[in-house]
Amino acid sequence: MDRQVPLVPAKRSLTKGQFKTTDYRDEYSSAPLTGESHIYEDLRHALAGTTPFQRVCFQLNLDHTDADSKRDTAVYRLVSSFKLPFIAKVKRKFCGLGSDVVRLQKDDVLLFHFIGRIRRVLTIDDSGRKVMLPIQAKQVYDILPSVQQYDDKVFQGTKAVIEARPLPNRLRIVEAHCSMFPEESQEVGDVLEISHIERRGVLPPKTGVNYRRIRTPSDKRVYLLKEYIDDIVVIATYFNSQQVLAIPVTCQIDVEKETNLTTETLLHGLLPAINTDDATDQDRPLPNIPPGKDMKELLDKKEKEIQTLLQENKKNYEKLKEELVHLKDEYSQQNFSQDGEYSKGTNEQDIKQENEETDKTVVGGSAIEEKLSRQVKLLSASVEEVGSFLKDLRLDSYVPRFQEELVDGELLVRLDEDILKEDIGMKKIQARRLMLEVKKRLRNDEESDRVFEAVEHQDGTREVRGSIEKGPSIQENEGPGSRASTKEL
Repeated sequence: MDRQVPLVPAKRSLTKGQFKTTDYRDEYSSAPLTGESHIYEDLRHALAGTTPFQRVCFQLNLDHTDADSKRDTAVYRLVSSFKLPFIAKVKRKFCGLGSDVVRLQKDDVLLFHFIGRIRRVLTIDDSGRKVMLPIQAKQVYDILPSVQQYDDKVFQGTKAVIEARPLPNRLRIVEAHCSMFPEESQEVGDVLEISHIERRGVLPPKTGVNYRRIRTPSDKRVYLLKEYIDDIVVIATYFNSQQVLAIPVTCQIDVEKETNLTTETLLHGLLPAINTDDATDQDRPLPNIPPGKDMKELLDKKEKEIQTLLQENKKNYEKLKEELVHLKDEYSQQNFSQDGEYSKGTNEQDIKQENEETDKTVVGGSAIEEKLSRQVKLLSASVEEVGSFLKDLRLDSYVPRFQEELVDGELLVRLDEDILKEDIGMKKIQARRLMLEVKKRLRNDEESDRVFEAVEHQDGTREVRGSIEKGPSIQENEGPGSRASTKEL
């Protein structure tokens, strides 16, 4: 039989290679399948009567007896050629049928666990459409009489019933009216069975009453149960999903076996919905609890421990306090007084001797002039000197750009970060670093800026005066045997 089986999530939980229904209620009726009124809560009971639900074991590969030409699909070829479980990859996008749609994207990874058979019921509804109903359905089903003669038909009043041809055997009251005769009173929902019609002059005809079950109202769905069909399915899960799929082997999913991946590498991601608890497992008894100790004994022990720690902390505190006093004394002895004199612990004779040796130091004025003359101020730097300044900062790549714009020292100190980024093309961090170095260089120039003045004396000596605040006055004697003396700052 050619039919399309929808791919839907298996509404069950896996437990060690088996299925169990978690919401099944073991309540079934032993009433025969007759036309009398009876409501079943499970379609399987309605078909099989007193058969209780059994747990179904699933196999890890297909038998040769399951071969069928209509099952020539990629899923069937995989499960019939390889032993489960194994990893499979979806080669083409797939969308299932039905209200509970499952969509598989290309390159999705599936883990095929095992193979099983899910029994379904092939039915035909009142429009002639074939419908597959699951065995473990949650709907409420009502057994109906199979005689089409009892289809619903509305009669307006008793006269219309008497004149009907053929005369109906059973009627349901859908609208009732009051009557002065108690035996003629009726209620909505009562079912009447017509036995015969009596004519008694002016008296209204009487009808006999016998309560029986007839066809359901027209707003209900009616199915004709045809046969059982066992669908061979593969139970599978896919990565980072809580759904467990029951994929029929006839489903047209383009999959292939993945050889680069192993089950162990993807086990954590592919089995999030697996329930590892078996229904036959029993709770293990809790270990025996040792007898508890007396509360007073525990409190006394804790108090002794606290007292011991407290005594140790007090001893450590006193020891640290003494060390602190000793360190303060040493620090006060080594410190200088506020009036600039040395403390008593310092040898004054040594200090005087050191001052005398300092006065004998000879400082050459010509050496200072030569050193300071070599230092170029940033404000008076030329374009080439600005390039050397950039090279010292490892900004060699921007030297051609600065030379092209003729940036000298005076122009460099006027630049800001925005101009460096927009016009020169510097990065923000490089522009900021250059600005910091320029400010630092200007500050150093101001501190080391000296104006030297050479005064020639009649005795052949030359005096060099500095303009730095609190700077020394240096006298240089070029004659033989001359010495320079330093004044106090």
